[in-house]
Amino acid sequence: MTFNREEARDTQALIDGAAIRHNYRVITETVGETYCVIKANAYGHGAEICARELREAGASRFAVATLEEALEIKAAIKQADGSAEGAEILILGYTSPEQAAILEENGISATAVSLSHLEEFAKTGKKLSVHLAIDTGMNRIGVSIGDGGEETGEAARSAAKIFADSALIAAGVFTHFSRADGHTDSDVEFTRGQYRKFCEFIEQARINGLSFRTRHACNSAAAARFPEMHLDACRCGLILYGMTPDSAQEENENALYPRLRPVMRLKTNVATLHTAEAGERVGYGGSHLCERKTVIATLPVGYGDGFLRAYAKGCIPTVGGFEAPILGRICMDMCMIDVTDALAAGVPVTPGSEVTLLSAKNGGIDAVANAAGTINYEITTAITKRVPRVLV
Repeated sequence: MTFNREEARDTQALIDGAAIRHNYRVITETVGETYCVIKANAYGHGAEICARELREAGASRFAVATLEEALEIKAAIKQADGSAEGAEILILGYTSPEQAAILEENGISATAVSLSHLEEFAKTGKKLSVHLAIDTGMNRIGVSIGDGGEETGEAARSAAKIFADSALIAAGVFTHFSRADGHTDSDVEFTRGQYRKFCEFIEQARINGLSFRTRHACNSAAAARFPEMHLDACRCGLILYGMTPDSAQEENENALYPRLRPVMRLKTNVATLHTAEAGERVGYGGSHLCERKTVIATLPVGYGDGFLRAYAKGCIPTVGGFEAPILGRICMDMCMIDVTDALAAGVPVTPGSEVTLLSAKNGGIDAVANAAGTINYEITTAITKRVPRVLV
């Protein structure tokens, strides 16, 4: 008998294929050409599933973090439509020049994170598609151009010479905004300053005979807030999955956010039920004291699945649409919820009853993120691979 992961586990991340296709169409209608960022297992949503659904929606540009991710996505796209021809897969992070042959063979675009990195790619003699990262203030990766002027000009001249003297293809140039989701005057001015520096580099490169096929700067937040910065393409990840930046405000930037649909719902089923008397304690350390006779449902999910201990206070699972609070500490593979009120309300809770743990609807994931002191997409990304992603 063949083992089936989806059938074997009650705990599943349900992925709404129609929702991610809808989000892609809304985004491209609003901001234009888009790199679909599906790194880190598509922010926890299942990279192969999302790649296939996005390809079906018409996507031709994808961005990942590593070479391994790029190869997985290429295989998924090829499986979806019989060929990966016409699809660009861009690695946004560092790739060792020692992998140049694999990059060339598979037609995968690499990022040069510095001028020395670009030189190392050039020395391989391979005809590689390269995007040049420019550091405009994030201080993470990218060619350093300072505050403009001579340093920018010198960087542009150096980059132009390396491309001219090698087989490298200047496929793209990009920068990354570090404060595009911030709403203070300082945040906005900093983002505009990053954009000005980036454009200055591009102009200096042009003067030195170097032009790039694709210029891109905007992440999800900037794509929604700064249409004047869209250039040739945007890089959208978070909003593809129906989530918004943690500092998004009521004005719902550019009318984009309200049109997005949630893509993931994390669910499990009740494993067993039992009753604890008033005065009894629940879980490790006896951290929860039952103040009444309590019907407890034990769920087969815990922090080993990415359902972290920090969620115990902010997350309120639902069963039959009725709230069932978590009791005590979340364990590695299990947790306990209070179904007393759900049963009293007539909800038929039995072993096998479905429980929703996390959903983007009604701000559920955002509320959990706020309580845990983190961001919504760290929550989805943290869901481990032992949780099957199931397309619905």
